[in-house]
Amino acid sequence: LLKKEVKQINFLNIDYKNMFDGIFVCVSLLHLSNDDLIIVLKNLEFSKREVIMENLEGVERLKSDIINDNNKKVCFICTANINRSAVSHLLFEDKLLKEGIENISVVSAGFLPVSQKISKEDLSLGQDYEKILADFEVDQDLISNFYSEEFSDKHIDSDYFIVVSQKHKTLLIRKYNIS
Repeated sequence: LLKKEVKQINFLNIDYKNMFDGIFVCVSLLHLSNDDLIIVLKNLEFSKREVIMENLEGVERLKSDIINDNNKKVCFICTANINRSAVSHLLFEDKLLKEGIENISVVSAGFLPVSQKISKEDLSLGQDYEKILADFEVDQDLISNFYSEEFSDKHIDSDYFIVVSQKHKTLLIRKYNIS
């Protein structure tokens, strides 16, 4: 389709310098230990031509808030909140629940207006994603109670925003004055 080579490698083996315009890493970063996550984020940062990941400080702040039992809210954002941000949200929330961490609340949202979606089924997670989350032993109640949400005032008060792309970050800054 792209007619370009696609590499599939372990995150810890990434050792490229100034090679890529963008990197798609999906939600599997959530499965790394905290120490490995810092290493991987630094490696990914150096492998991009333009560094747009100033998130290492944010990761460290979130880690500190978790450890220090500070009440914080994390919001995962993508376009429609039915795939990327939804899966990230559910994986992260499940991990927090299993670790007994109660001071971090998790929400997710999309910028696509919900009114453009056709039915209630369109607001829920797709079966393929439900199966993947079940394979990761994510709590079934979390999965079945998830519905896509449009970004709104409910999300603006989040302490951390985890976005899928620079486009989503730019929209947060320009439209909602969140930086």
